[in-house]
Amino acid sequence: MKSTTMAVRSYEGILDVTHAKSSEMTTFVDYSEGCGKFVVSEWINRLDVPFAEVDSFRQDDMTANEIAVLKLWERMYHFYAML
Repeated sequence: MKSTTMAVRSYEGILDVTHAKSSEMTTFVDYSEGCGKFVVSEWINRLDVPFAEVDSFRQDDMTANEIAVLKLWERMYHFYAML
């Protein structure tokens, strides 16, 4: 799996990976082609983490997969901020 792949739902024994912008609901989602307004190439060499800016990545026409990725990032940021 790519480093841009996340498990966003319970594992059902199927290793299919879909893109975040896809409407297909799978356990594993790849956000390499974007997630809402998030663009990997704009963040790849930055020192800060995108989790702090989750709200700026939201848009009206997001798929359930994109929403799931951003919800996890939001949770990850709260944990990251405690360190």
